[in-house]
Amino acid sequence: MSLVDCTADRLDLHAARLRSPGGVALDASRINISHGMRAPHAEVDGAVILEAARIGDTLELIDTRLLESSSTLATLNARRLLVDGDLRIADLSATGSRFDLSQARVTGHSVIGPLNPEVPLPSTELMTLHLDSCQLDSLDLVDVLAEIDLEGTTVRRLYVHTDSPMRLSGLSYQDLAIGPTGDLREALAWLARDPAFIPQTYEQLAAFYSGQGREADAREVRLGARRLARAREPWLRRLPGLLSDSVAGYGYRPSRAFVWLLIFWLMMLGWDGRKVGTKRRCQRAPIRARAGRRVSTDHPSHRSSQPRLHTQLGDH
Repeated sequence: MSLVDCTADRLDLHAARLRSPGGVALDASRINISHGMRAPHAEVDGAVILEAARIGDTLELIDTRLLESSSTLATLNARRLLVDGDLRIADLSATGSRFDLSQARVTGHSVIGPLNPEVPLPSTELMTLHLDSCQLDSLDLVDVLAEIDLEGTTVRRLYVHTDSPMRLSGLSYQDLAIGPTGDLREALAWLARDPAFIPQTYEQLAAFYSGQGREADAREVRLGARRLARAREPWLRRLPGLLSDSVAGYGYRPSRAFVWLLIFWLMMLGWDGRKVGTKRRCQRAPIRARAGRRVSTDHPSHRSSQPRLHTQLGDH
């Protein structure tokens, strides 16, 4: 089906069956739809092209099957898509491996997922969802079994509830919720799923926490970034970092430096006490020697002069 450059009030493909195995089943490039496009419960055997399409109100692909088997075509090509409303791609199953929404702009709420492969892919291959260089108001990613590319995307609010790997370089957001609890541990695990180490993503998260008044979490994020950067350095260049980390956590854990200072002070106090005790024992040792010394009265120098005195008195 070709709808290239068409204009329509709305497009409803409810439970439609479109077939073009290995080819393009629906080409709606540059279509202009005023009041939304829907394709619930549709089954499409072939590629779907919505490149540069303009859709007012809502675009919905809910409980839709995409059976594209071509190795050269994207299962869904919606590059430069403009949706003046909400985007909902949910409960989508597919046999293809690539979904491309690069440079899309959505003014409303975007929900993507669950998104699952129709048949198991090889263990070395994942479906890919391209959301790079997009401009989105709000994006929810829920149970998306694909590698997600968010590089260069700007989004006001981002909610992530999926364990899939993501590419996050250049991603910008104002509000963030990761996982069911949104705690620091889940946020750090989310950053770690990026195949590349990008310091900017950690600084972005730390700035977000600082803006929320969560300074302790911001310090933990920056500390984690320093440790990951150190792990990628040669062994010899890691040593100064290891010392700084152990002493004060690169300055993000100053209380640790206080503990080390206290331990050092107690060690010095114990050393000084040991020196004083040794000095006192040395001073008492000669006294004990003189006090315990046995004095002999047989020595000429200790003989009493009293017999001579008694002799003189007896003469008188």
